[in-house]
Amino acid sequence: MLPDRPVANVSGSGRGNSVPLQDQDSPNRRSISLELGANVVSNEDLTSLSKGDPEEVILYYPWEGVDGVQLYRQDYRQLEPPGFLDDSVIEIGLKMFQTRLKDINPDLMEQIYIFTPFFYPVLSENSPEVGYSQVRSWTDADKVDIFQKKYLVIPINQSFHWFLAIIYHPEYALSEPKEKLQSSIWTLDPLGFERPEVINLLSFYLKSEAQEKRGVTVSNKSIIGVKGLIPIQPNWYDCGPYILVFVKTFMESPEEFLEMIATDDTDLEKLMRWKSEEFEEIRGFLQVEICRLAKEWSSWQKEKEK
Repeated sequence: MLPDRPVANVSGSGRGNSVPLQDQDSPNRRSISLELGANVVSNEDLTSLSKGDPEEVILYYPWEGVDGVQLYRQDYRQLEPPGFLDDSVIEIGLKMFQTRLKDINPDLMEQIYIFTPFFYPVLSENSPEVGYSQVRSWTDADKVDIFQKKYLVIPINQSFHWFLAIIYHPEYALSEPKEKLQSSIWTLDPLGFERPEVINLLSFYLKSEAQEKRGVTVSNKSIIGVKGLIPIQPNWYDCGPYILVFVKTFMESPEEFLEMIATDDTDLEKLMRWKSEEFEEIRGFLQVEICRLAKEWSSWQKEKEK
């Protein structure tokens, strides 16, 4: 059975009956392709990369810059089902999509900020106040003002389960309630669960950022929570691949994506728009791309040593 899609008001004053998709004519509705190309590696290379010391680092990506992610051989092995994708694989997958989007549509990529998978665990580990104090400088380190972004993407792992949150128009949280502009916090859980605790905590984060960075007190009426209508994973282990497909589909056309997951009922026609084969192919895609990148990183290291 498909889950319903209620719209939760974070103030607790009731449920809305519509989702504020303000940018119906936005250029972000134009669909692009984030396919990274038909890269080919041999079966021998794929097999070879999975063999050896599980604690060996096989890739650091991107290898130039300060925000690279280490991938161990044991992480790569988890790409074989029913392996559970860990933080490193998820983050590298997200960075691949970001790199590709920056190449083909840099203006759109500039509107999106993707948090590291380590953000939400730190934010939620203690009380909201303590959690915020521990992450308040993270965007400063990245030189990012979240209120100048249009979309914030937050990958979340709780109890060995991946799901996703997307904050749409965070700058609207700074508006006066009378302007009727609202930020929306979308939760996309491939098991179909509602996530009111996530909506409440991310709402607190937005309010705290507004107060700390802009000196603005945010009204509860300026933020709403939305449960997106999305495909449901068929097993217990594919949550990681599912959220990567969600992010990929979102980045290809953000406004169309939000329109597709926004509905007041279980709209089967909208669910049929998903490319179901991508959920099955994403593991193999990551294996090929990581294998290719690992070879390039190894060559880069050798050249650097020379």
